[in-house]
Amino acid sequence: MGKFKLIEGNPGFNSDWIPPASEKDDDLKLLKQNFRFHRRSFNQTLLYNVEDDEIESNDLSHTYPDVVARMRQILEAYRRQEVEPFNPKKVRKALPKFWDGTWSPGWCR
Repeated sequence: MGKFKLIEGNPGFNSDWIPPASEKDDDLKLLKQNFRFHRRSFNQTLLYNVEDDEIESNDLSHTYPDVVARMRQILEAYRRQEVEPFNPKKVRKALPKFWDGTWSPGWCR
């Protein structure tokens, strides 16, 4: 919805730049703090204003609960339209060696 981005669930592990691992105690402490922060972030709903906060560091979900509710409604409408993917079993007759090096669905003649 315009300038907002909604994230549901696990937002990922990087909230910002993470320094390379090293032997220094300060670097290891920072890595551990960053990991603990993200463990708390699982199964959350996050809302960002991507125009004003390009690096997505300020969660606005509690400030704009009406925007979160509307975006969830839109997302749920999309989810209701989902179609199960069709993943047919592998067909040996489809192998390229039977079709001059070209893949085939296997039922062609």
